[in-house]
Amino acid sequence: MPYAQIHADLGTRRPSNSGQWWGALHDQDTALTAPANRPPQRFSVDAAITGPQLTGARLANLLKPMLDGLVSCLHAHDGSNADVLRPHLDALGPPDRLWEQLTDSSTAILGTRALIRRSAKGIMWNRGDDCATLWASRQNPHQRGLCTP
Repeated sequence: MPYAQIHADLGTRRPSNSGQWWGALHDQDTALTAPANRPPQRFSVDAAITGPQLTGARLANLLKPMLDGLVSCLHAHDGSNADVLRPHLDALGPPDRLWEQLTDSSTAILGTRALIRRSAKGIMWNRGDDCATLWASRQNPHQRGLCTP
């Protein structure tokens, strides 16, 4: 089964939406056991993410955008609608650099697709997580993490 392992340290900042999670995780230490751009029928991801302690944060509110951003990191955008989408990337950082990262297929073990689309609020992420077989979350009590026990 194709597999990705990602290790990331968010520092003191917690991403709040899929795009911010994509930006925080995209360039982190990633190990892939599958060739890029050959979408699998099933896949698994092991992510070790450290970041700020979040007293009172609801785990469900953290996990959904994190998983969407994480799975988006394993895709590449097909380059469609560049003129429409590029201006909306400035909320995440320099649009030209981000566009280059979005369309880089070297780590796209889940393939190339129309990963982002125009929406009323800017852009919408269109990750393909339908072949994910398992999501598991755990906290190491000996390391700082995203949630307090």
